[in-house]
Amino acid sequence: MSARYIIGITGGIGSGKSAVTEYLRSKGHTVICADEVSRQVVMPGQPGNDAIRQALGDDFFDDDGMLDRKKLGAYVFEDSQRVLQLNSLLHPIIVARIFETAQAQDGVVFIDAALLIQADMTPRVDRVWVVAADKDMRIRRVMARDKCTEQDVLRRMDNQMSDFDLIAYADDVIDNSGGLTELYAQIDRLLESFKDSGEKP
Repeated sequence: MSARYIIGITGGIGSGKSAVTEYLRSKGHTVICADEVSRQVVMPGQPGNDAIRQALGDDFFDDDGMLDRKKLGAYVFEDSQRVLQLNSLLHPIIVARIFETAQAQDGVVFIDAALLIQADMTPRVDRVWVVAADKDMRIRRVMARDKCTEQDVLRRMDNQMSDFDLIAYADDVIDNSGGLTELYAQIDRLLESFKDSGEKP
């Protein structure tokens, strides 16, 4: 393994990607979260903030220049074309920031990104982990987490790649249909596989 080895982690809503990344961080691994980066790049003075302001005007910002994410979300999700417009503005900025940060690290770097495949990030990572889970369990998790209905979750799932389609891109699949003990054991086995091949994370 070179001094820098990048593993992309992806999965559908309710699959439990956050549980995977939290465990990796608890073991001292570097994890770059796309959601966290997306919040950083729209802060005042950041390129995402400027891009949204130039494309959509000042209506989505408060007096301090902070983006009103809730107001913007309500606007864009009324129209799929608006979603595409926002993604075209922000995805290149987010992806560039993610890999800029990754390249500055040593050793193994994990990238947690729901849109790892859709944003064409897979050619730039060395390995892809897909977190999958039973559909009914995913629905229950999201309903409990977001206090929403089953139909709300299903609509969101319909706008994402299925586990079947995601797994086609996977080098490794983590089945998160069980409990945390089983999940952590799978992650440990994957990390151990680096040691067995002489490539220690």
